[in-house]
Amino acid sequence: MRRPKSPLTHRQTPSRLRYALLAFMLLSGGCATSDPGAIKGRHVVVRTADPAIPPETMTALAQRGDRVFAKLGSFFGRSIPEPVLINLGTKHPVSKSYADKNTIGFPKSVVDRNIVIIAHEMTHLFMPEHHLEALREGIAVYAQDRFGEVTGYPNYGVDLDQAIRSRLKKRIDPPVYSFSTAETFFRRARAPAGDANKLKWKDINQADRRNAYLLGGSFARYLLEVELHGDMARFRQLYMTGDVKSVTGKEIAEIEAAWLREIGLKRP
Repeated sequence: MRRPKSPLTHRQTPSRLRYALLAFMLLSGGCATSDPGAIKGRHVVVRTADPAIPPETMTALAQRGDRVFAKLGSFFGRSIPEPVLINLGTKHPVSKSYADKNTIGFPKSVVDRNIVIIAHEMTHLFMPEHHLEALREGIAVYAQDRFGEVTGYPNYGVDLDQAIRSRLKKRIDPPVYSFSTAETFFRRARAPAGDANKLKWKDINQADRRNAYLLGGSFARYLLEVELHGDMARFRQLYMTGDVKSVTGKEIAEIEAAWLREIGLKRP
């Protein structure tokens, strides 16, 4: 005699669906960890304390994180500790990286909009040493644009040169208009507490902030692809020492002027 099936209650259904989803994750490349709020990939662990972020979103980001991790390792010619922890639904208003903890984090707003810039934040783990703040952010913007798989801040899929050229031509005497002014902006924004020149988050002009990221990304691309002919070893040397002259034979102002001419911008 066939045993009748037990009816599912309203409370049981989500639980069974969750187990089915986790089984699917296991078969499709992501798997559950002992932490019920985490999904483990090959190189990353995606974790959230926000129950509103569904397991399938976490699985997709774990799979993307694994692909991006492999691409960045090959691109930079470096390895970093594994796994990288990707926290979703963080309380910080913007995406963040913590190289000392091998962790990156994203607020729920970017998760919901599918603009999680994993390649950008993960680049900061692969390239934690730096001398120039604008180049640190610039290479992360460039890496996201090249390897990120989804569009996101600051260019949202628009070509970097086109994006910054369009934005600057719409403003009169913008305060952030070149690599050097982007460097000044980042240094002021990241100055230690108590520094008289520090820009507090509430006082930061978001248009200037976005321009600084776009300028950094455009300059980093020009520096790597044009000035250094794609030589990542030389780029890493310049990036970690800040000694532009010894690596390129040129002063940074000379390279900056050539880059601005290349993308069709002139200093105000």
